[in-house]
Amino acid sequence: MQKPSAFFIFANGLILLCGLTGLFARLMKLIPHSLAAAMLAGVLLRFGLQTFSHLDGHFLLCGSMIAAWLVAKALAPRYAIVATLITGSVVAWAGGDVVTNRLTLSLVMPQFIAPAFSLTSLVSIGLPFFLVTMASQNAPGVATMKASGYPLAVSPLMIATGGLALLLSPFGVYSICIAAITAAICQSPDAHPDASKRWLAAMAAGGFYLLAGVFGGSLTGLMAALPPSWIQTLAGLALLGTISGSLYQALHNETERDAAIVTFLMTASGVTLLGIGSAFWGLVLGGVCFAVLSRLRRA
Repeated sequence: MQKPSAFFIFANGLILLCGLTGLFARLMKLIPHSLAAAMLAGVLLRFGLQTFSHLDGHFLLCGSMIAAWLVAKALAPRYAIVATLITGSVVAWAGGDVVTNRLTLSLVMPQFIAPAFSLTSLVSIGLPFFLVTMASQNAPGVATMKASGYPLAVSPLMIATGGLALLLSPFGVYSICIAAITAAICQSPDAHPDASKRWLAAMAAGGFYLLAGVFGGSLTGLMAALPPSWIQTLAGLALLGTISGSLYQALHNETERDAAIVTFLMTASGVTLLGIGSAFWGLVLGGVCFAVLSRLRRA
C-alpha cells in the first residue's frame, strides 16, 4: 500500500492546485445548464433501469418494493423511500434472501501508510487517477449542483476537498470529491421541499459515511448479506425524481435540445475512452454540438 499512498498524495495535491489556481472553476463556467442536467440524467439512467431489471427473477421482492413506493408516494411522498426500504427488508427476510451468517460487528481504525514515491508510477498511475477523479466525479458533481440551481464557489470547494484528501492520503483516503450521485440524492425535492434546507440531507449523508468508515467491515458484511436486487431497486426508486427532473431541465429548451440529448446518450452509454468515463465525454461531445449548432444558428 506504500505506492498507492503516494498516488493518492500526488493526485490530491493536483486537485488542491486546481482549486488554488481557479482553473477548474473557469472550465465549469463554460458548461451550459441544459448539458449539465443531461449529463446528470445520463449518469443516473442505469440506476433507474435497475429498478425494474430484477423483476424477472425477483418479482415478489422488487414488485413489493415498487408497490410500497407507489402507495407511499401518493400518501406520504417524503417517506416513500423509507417505506420501500422497510417493505423490501421484510420481504427479503421472510423469503430467506438475507444471509445472516455474514453479519458481524467490528470497528476499523485508520492506519498510517508511509508513501513510497516513484516518478514513473506517479506519471503513469497518479496522473490518470487525478484526471479520472476530476472528470468522473468532481465535474459531474459540480454539474449536478449547477443543474439543480445551486450557486457554487467551485474553487473553495476544490481547495477544501483536495486539501483534506491530501492530509488524509497517508491513511488510505484516495479521494474526497463532489460525488455526483450523492449530490443528486441530497439536492432532490424528496430530500426536503425547501431547497434552502436540503443541506440537512447532505449533513446526514456525511454522518452515515463516517459511520460506514468506522464500521467498514460490518458494512461490507451487510451489503453481502442483502440481495443485490434489494439494493439496486431501492437505489433506483430513490433517484427517479432526480432523473425525471434532470431530463426536463435538459430538454425543455428547444434550441439546446440536440446538444443535450447527445450529452445524455453519450453519458448513458457507459463508454470509457483513454481511461476516462462517459460522463466526461458526454460533456465534451455535447459541448462540441452546442458550440457548432449555436454558431450555425447565428450565421
